[in-house]
Amino acid sequence: GWDYTSDAEIGALPDFDMEEIGRIDLEADTEKALSNNWQLRIDERKLQNAPDATLRDQYTKTVDNDRQQIKASVRSAYDTLVQAKQTYDTGAEQLNLSRQNLEKSSRQLSLGVISRMEYRTAENETTGLEHTQRLNEIAVFSAWTAYQGAVNGLASTGSAQ
Repeated sequence: GWDYTSDAEIGALPDFDMEEIGRIDLEADTEKALSNNWQLRIDERKLQNAPDATLRDQYTKTVDNDRQQIKASVRSAYDTLVQAKQTYDTGAEQLNLSRQNLEKSSRQLSLGVISRMEYRTAENETTGLEHTQRLNEIAVFSAWTAYQGAVNGLASTGSAQ
């Protein structure tokens, strides 16, 4: 750990390929999530070892519920990821347009067509969009991490632990 008077050192996000989102196979990932989920495995083991019909019925329902919950959890994580990527793409287009407008404003300022204040407004808009786009990038990475977690066995089952 750190001394309480130390400053935290926050590193950069790992490199991430946005194109990987388009290569997702949701069906295969859902199957992987089902096979990687420990709570589902535990409940299936309980079903196999159930001593009587009443417990078998109860555990059958639990396993079925687990499967449905895992599928829904993976689908939800996927939908969140796709939405975050769409927001990122829209932000990238807006930022590109703002940068073009800033270049135009720079030329207009040098020609005396616009005031310094109008140029600063365009500059501030671009800076704001750059920060927003960085937040969009973080949101995509966060959604990607959550999706990978769901696929790798962390999808919620709704079962009591």
